[in-house]
Amino acid sequence: MGTENENNNEILSETPVKPAAGRRRIIAWASVVLAIAAWAALILTNGYVALGVALAAAVAGFVSMPGSKTAYKRLAVTAIIASLVLIVVVAAYLIVLHVAFS
Repeated sequence: MGTENENNNEILSETPVKPAAGRRRIIAWASVVLAIAAWAALILTNGYVALGVALAAAVAGFVSMPGSKTAYKRLAVTAIIASLVLIVVVAAYLIVLHVAFS
């Protein structure tokens, strides 16, 4: 009987551990909150803070994509699009200002 228990422990220890599905949902929602916070930061602070928060939102959205259900993938894609639009618009604005004042 001792060998069976040891074999079961070896099999259990070798099985890969999948990340919890709940963690991906939380990250997807966090990406949405960060995308909204990035747009709010654009209004309340300067563009550099908004760029940083939008970048964090995009990364969180990409991290939450694999292995998620369809609804959470769509939620993450929405956050990714919102944050990347902000990044493109603010970066273009900052580049135009930099070129104009050079």
